Amino acid sequence: MENADGLSIVIATRGRAPLLSLLLQSIVADMQNCSFPIEAILADASDQAELAAVKKIADQFGARMLNATGNISEARNAGVKRAAFEFILFLDSDVTIRQGTLQAHYEMLQAGSDACVGVVEFAGRSTFAWRAVESMQLMLPFRYPFVCRIVPWGPTANMSFRRSRLLLVHGFDSSLLYGGEDVDLGFRFTDAGFRIATSTAAVAEHTTETWAKWSQNIPRLVRYGRADYYLVRHHPMRTPADVPSQIITIATEIALGIMVCVVYGVWALPRLIALLFAATIAHHVVYAGVKSKSGSSDWAHFAGPVITSLLELGKAFEAIKRGHPSAILRRVNYLDDIVARDWHEIAAGTWGVYASIVVFLVGIILLSRMPR
Repeated sequence: MENADGLSIVIATRGRAPLLSLLLQSIVADMQNCSFPIEAILADASDQAELAAVKKIADQFGARMLNATGNISEARNAGVKRAAFEFILFLDSDVTIRQGTLQAHYEMLQAGSDACVGVVEFAGRSTFAWRAVESMQLMLPFRYPFVCRIVPWGPTANMSFRRSRLLLVHGFDSSLLYGGEDVDLGFRFTDAGFRIATSTAAVAEHTTETWAKWSQNIPRLVRYGRADYYLVRHHPMRTPADVPSQIITIATEIALGIMVCVVYGVWALPRLIALLFAATIAHHVVYAGVKSKSGSSDWAHFAGPVITSLLELGKAFEAIKRGHPSAILRRVNYLDDIVARDWHEIAAGTWGVYASIVVFLVGIILLSRMPR
């Protein structure tokens, strides 16, 4: 039976030995200030080429290794089963922790919290691709402790649980292949009556290098969108209608453009392409104008609709693939008061879509009056 007086740190690993070394180094440094026992468990799925390097680092820092085949959810569940203590802290392998983080998680759980979400701070190069993502509410969950005392879920890059509570909801759902497993776990956890507290004293630092390029962000955002489909299906009570949907607006404009070409002939095609471009520019300009703070001229805001489109495209693809296209018209409420928290983003997106629709419809009317 696990011991209540201690903290088990579960880290799902797959290669990336240099980053793992930095994390374990920060854990060992923070352990020096803790009076309670701590263990680090590496639920490892490294291939043979990297396994020796990971094992060497585990031995160097006194971490336990276990063979974890399958996806990250299965790896974390395996780590929980092998944990020696009641308090479980999940950390991602590509973060480091600041001094006081282990103590903060331990104290929150010892005080009676069922789970605790810490802060994830990003540091590193500020590329255009990173600033575009950073400007979206997509990154809000990593800073939940600064805006909420209680949350319905949290990123498991820096999150702790009481093991007994975690087992009652059967841990992570390993059938979720595209991400969203932490959202799903949080929703099931809070639906079971447990509370997730936050702590600004528990801080993990994450490099921006994994978000620095569009080649990294595009597939990740599409994958997140695909994960959204499963969240919509698994948690219908947390998924209101998404109107107006950006991807549906774009698809409707393209379909209408094709119909106009059929009616008026191919002579209209270049004008329709120009019109679609103008509608897109209007969307981006209005979105950026609403989103920007007074005096701000950060061009990263202009990429916001691209990020939204990638997320919605991923969800639409998975919804059509799985035969539930109605999921396209629904979105996940990640916070109970998401409208208040996310109002600036919602307003910018809505006005951007309306601007696109107005420009496109006015253009169609003008096009219909042109001589053939």
